[in-house]
Amino acid sequence: MPEDVALSHANDAGLLAEETDPVTGEALDNFPQAFSHIDLINAAHAIRDAGQQLPSQGAEHQSPA
Repeated sequence: MPEDVALSHANDAGLLAEETDPVTGEALDNFPQAFSHIDLINAAHAIRDAGQQLPSQGAEHQSPA
C-alpha cells in the first residue's frame, strides 16, 4: 500500500523528512511535520474514500417498470 511506503521512511521517532534519498532511504533535509503528516493523512482518506465508492459485487442495475 502507498501509505506503507511513506511510513517506511519515518525515522525511529516516527518523523518524516522533507526529502529522502531514493537509493538509500536516508532522511535528508528538515523535518516539516505539518506538511508530511497532512499529506499522509490525506492519502489515507483518499484510499478509504476510493474503497467506499466501489460498486458492490453482484449488484444488478434494473430500470424501474
